[in-house]
Amino acid sequence: MNSNTLAMKLIAVLGSATLVFLVGCGGNTNQPPPPMAITVAPSSATVQTGGVQQFTATVGPSGANQAVTWSLSGTGCTGASCGTIDATGKYTAAGTSPSSVAVDPSGKFTYVANSASLSVSMYTINASTGVLTSIVAIGAGLYPESVAVDPSGKFAYVANNFSNSISMYTIDAATGALTLIGTIGM
Repeated sequence: MNSNTLAMKLIAVLGSATLVFLVGCGGNTNQPPPPMAITVAPSSATVQTGGVQQFTATVGPSGANQAVTWSLSGTGCTGASCGTIDATGKYTAAGTSPSSVAVDPSGKFTYVANSASLSVSMYTINASTGVLTSIVAIGAGLYPESVAVDPSGKFAYVANNFSNSISMYTIDAATGALTLIGTIGM
């Protein structure tokens, strides 16, 4: 199994912070709360598709409230296609299971149906080298199995096997980004 490195931004957000105002003799003295910092460990990881990595967050200074809220985002993915992270910091990498590739008629963009992540990945194509650059992924129906682009390059269609439907998208001519315009059941 190949390991996939998914560039992730893990965010640990402080729980409720308390601001303390001290009152001393001779008048009010406002003192700022001590500085807070969050350290996430490990700072980076390579996780195989479907694999798990436990992350921990330490809030400083010592004695500070250790409550954090985890979230994640990544390059080339949105929502569940990035994977999941629970309240304890346990990250599970999403499986994409690419099942179909379609290139738009201009040759500038390509689209991949990802059955396991319920998404369609979008890429630009370098005209000189053929190298793909990820735009992002967009949600599709259940188990998107194939993707097709109409000859005009204005629309893309994705067959969703488990939801027995077809997702319909417009294609932005400048960026190649897909926008969902509807789903039709079969």
